[in-house]
Amino acid sequence: MKPNLFNYSVLTVGIIAAMGVTTATNAATPTGTGSDITVDVTNQATATYFVGTNTADKQSATSNTVTVKVNELSSFELLTDNTNKIINPQANQNVKFNHTLQNKGNVTDEYTIDIANVTNGAGTGQDDFDYSGYVITYTTNLNATSKTIANGGKITLAPNEIATINIVATSNSKRKVGDDGILTVTASSAYLKTKNPGTGTEATYTAINTDNAITKTPIYAITKSANTNLDNNIFDTANTSAYIDYTIIVKNEGNADAKAFNIVDALPTGLIVLTTTAPTSVVTGSTSGTASTAVTPTFTGSNNNKIVNVIGQNLKQGETITITFRAIKDSSVTTASGADLVNYAQVNDDTLNDTGITNADLVDRSDDKGTENNYEDTKLPVDKDGKDDNTDATVSTRNQVRNITISDDLKKEVALVSTGNIYQYTIKNEGTDVTEADALGEVLFSVNPTTPIAAVGIVRVFVDGGKSGTKDGVYNVDDDILLDPTV
Repeated sequence: MKPNLFNYSVLTVGIIAAMGVTTATNAATPTGTGSDITVDVTNQATATYFVGTNTADKQSATSNTVTVKVNELSSFELLTDNTNKIINPQANQNVKFNHTLQNKGNVTDEYTIDIANVTNGAGTGQDDFDYSGYVITYTTNLNATSKTIANGGKITLAPNEIATINIVATSNSKRKVGDDGILTVTASSAYLKTKNPGTGTEATYTAINTDNAITKTPIYAITKSANTNLDNNIFDTANTSAYIDYTIIVKNEGNADAKAFNIVDALPTGLIVLTTTAPTSVVTGSTSGTASTAVTPTFTGSNNNKIVNVIGQNLKQGETITITFRAIKDSSVTTASGADLVNYAQVNDDTLNDTGITNADLVDRSDDKGTENNYEDTKLPVDKDGKDDNTDATVSTRNQVRNITISDDLKKEVALVSTGNIYQYTIKNEGTDVTEADALGEVLFSVNPTTPIAAVGIVRVFVDGGKSGTKDGVYNVDDDILLDPTV
């Protein structure tokens, strides 16, 4: 019997171990090898087959073990995206920075984490304040349990293990708007340091990232002004119809939107709010392009509404709110003539609370007096420094006397038939602390004969020496005409 031939095919399998290193533009990636240290990578191939048509019995064959020696490789990267984080301006405030540390080599490595304040000029800009302390925690993709390390502490990572590092930095000092706090985060490889132990070789085993936080807060520029019924800053205490129209303009010149702040204006002694005139408040200059929004003030305080309030107001960056209200004399108070009614507006804000005021840390007054805490920076441009103006808000009181007199002309004898007869009358304001007839239609007068005689007519009434300044008792072409029947 002729034996069956054993037919076979040869399958050659190649196993390639590839170890690659990737880099990122925002991370340092120190890399190094150790030529005197190797890692054994073992491989063994197994094949299964059937003999002839017998599919019931599976046969197998196993190759010898193949050992490949690979040099150790240490590589890691420190990723970050911590540019212009936000920190509140109050003292003892925190900011959180996140970093990703990945062991991209084939050996377990230990990394030392160091955090340090930066001195002027490093990082994204000028360093304005230091952080007073740090809390460092981390988790890994292999262990979700959070661990805490001190500044200068160590993190051990296996090959391809990734640590997510959270750094909470605290600043114990109060800061101005826009103040920048910069720090560096350094990760140092213990493995690579042993390969490069000399001084000046730090770049071969360290990765350094720079973080910064900007102080953000609303900044209020407050302008307060007053205008009386005399269209000036004189308030007639003897006139029961006298009033003062106050205007408050508040602009947010900060680098953060204002949320739920209050505007307060307490009237000085001698004045009360005239609430029946429906005071108004309007937000203008919206940077988002939205329409102006009407705001209704409230009135509180004893003695007939002495305090004007705008509660829970929002104001975006660059927006302005304008508040107008009218004040009149308080009939229950005697106001002396020659006194000054000094008035200012105040903004109160809790910069940590976007829904109301629990503790007003920001206090700003239009007169920049008293206890203020406004986080302003006078080095900033005029549209960002929150400059206040109260120069036009003080009103002086006067017990005004209004007295307009008309002096008669001397008696004259004139011919029965004559023309060009001129009668002179002098109108004089002998009142005190009040200007009369400074606008058209404020003072009216009439000229009529005491005895109506048809043959006597008034041809012209003029101001002698009006425009010309020449008081010659006759009409000149540049004298002011008050009545001219021929025109």
